[in-house]
Amino acid sequence: MYPDDDQASALFDNIALRLKLKDYSDGTVSWLGRARLSLAEENDVLRAYYHWEESAISTVQSWFQPPLSVIESAKVSKKELADALRDLALKLNEKGHVLLFTDHISDRPLYRLIVSYILPSELKNLENSHAPIYWNFSYFSPRGRRMKTNDYVWLAYYASDQQRAKWLLDCNGQCDVACERTLPKKRTPKHRRDYLYAAEPSEFF
Repeated sequence: MYPDDDQASALFDNIALRLKLKDYSDGTVSWLGRARLSLAEENDVLRAYYHWEESAISTVQSWFQPPLSVIESAKVSKKELADALRDLALKLNEKGHVLLFTDHISDRPLYRLIVSYILPSELKNLENSHAPIYWNFSYFSPRGRRMKTNDYVWLAYYASDQQRAKWLLDCNGQCDVACERTLPKKRTPKHRRDYLYAAEPSEFF
C-alpha cells in the first residue's frame, strides 16, 4: 500500500499516463481495467506502453554510436573473420539481440547474414527494455541460403531424440505420406561458438 502522499502521487501519475496514451486509441491498455494489478504495477505497465509508442524506429546498425562498422568478409583471413564475427555478435548481444541456432553455419555466411539480415532491420530501439530480441537462424542452410521452412535444419542439428520422435508422430497423424522419408539424418553442428552461450536468457528479463 502507498502512504497517503504516495497514493495521491501515483493516482496523478496514472491519470497523466492514461491521457498521454489517449493519442494511441487502439484499445491497447483496455485490459488493465480487468487486471488485478496494484496502482504501482499498473503505472509500470502504462509507462512501458508509452515508451513503446514514443520510441523511434531505426535500423539496428544505427542503434550504436558510432554506428557499427562492418568488414568485407570475402577479403579477410579466417582468423580476422572469426574475430570480427565474435565482436559483432557480442555487440549485438549487449543491445539484447540473441542469435539462435547458428552452429550449423560457418563464419563467413553467418557474418554475411548478420550484416544483410539483422543490421538493416528497422525496429523500435527500446533502450530501457530488458526483453531480448531473438533471431532464429534455423531458417538458413549451412551455406546461408534462406529456406522455406526450418524443419530440416532444426530436426537435423538441434532437435533432441524426443523432439524428433514427436515431430514424426505429429506428421504421421496429420498426413498420409510416409514422413520417415522426410525426417533428416541427425547431424552434429560443426561451428559451436561458446561466446553466443555466455549470456543466459534470464539476464535479459
